[in-house]
Amino acid sequence: MEKLKDADCDVAYLCTDTNKLGKLYGFAGFQKLKEKYTYLGRSGKRYYDGGGMIAPIASSEIFQKIVNSNESFDLGVGDW
Repeated sequence: MEKLKDADCDVAYLCTDTNKLGKLYGFAGFQKLKEKYTYLGRSGKRYYDGGGMIAPIASSEIFQKIVNSNESFDLGVGDW
């Protein structure tokens, strides 16, 4: 988290099994997203998945906007 702060990162994103590990990551400040997250694969296909968590780093305002949103959090383009 300190390295992310040093890099001026606004929020940290984590994909995990929130039922098993959500409480553990909660101790580090992560909160479960209300909605599924989304991303574009290299093929251009849009994917939706659950298990996303975020934590505030440099911007609690951006963190609150994301965590309180009823829209999917868009991660951008992935290479997986």
